[in-house]
Amino acid sequence: MLIAKKEIEKLIPHGVEMCLLDGVVAWNECTLTAVSHFHFSPGNPLLEKGQLAIVNLVEYGAQAAAIHAALNQTGLSSTRPAYLGAIKSIKFHCQTIDTAIKLLEIKVHCLASSPDGAVYTITTEGGDQPLLSGKIILVTPSS
Repeated sequence: MLIAKKEIEKLIPHGVEMCLLDGVVAWNECTLTAVSHFHFSPGNPLLEKGQLAIVNLVEYGAQAAAIHAALNQTGLSSTRPAYLGAIKSIKFHCQTIDTAIKLLEIKVHCLASSPDGAVYTITTEGGDQPLLSGKIILVTPSS
């Protein structure tokens, strides 16, 4: 794991309870790949009656994009938090998330960025099964 959950918790504005990602397994200037085993954990705040709605995977992608944006700003030192500003062209590749999926892989690719925000494509897979794809816009407010 290149970046563990404890470091991720410092890079997103959500705090410990809402950090959905377990780690970053790859990243460079344009892309980041994160993983999560947390999607069916009883501690997941997005679970409803033991199920995770497919739309909630947008948040997993947004967190991965926010981590990427933070790493590109200043690395693991002080960062400005990024917030989800818009969701575009989301495609659901299935209706439900199979409880047999043990690991989610979340990939983000930065299409454009500025000090005020960025545009990302996001994809989430469970095993070899595509689950969600689309675009999001992050906003990075001035301090």
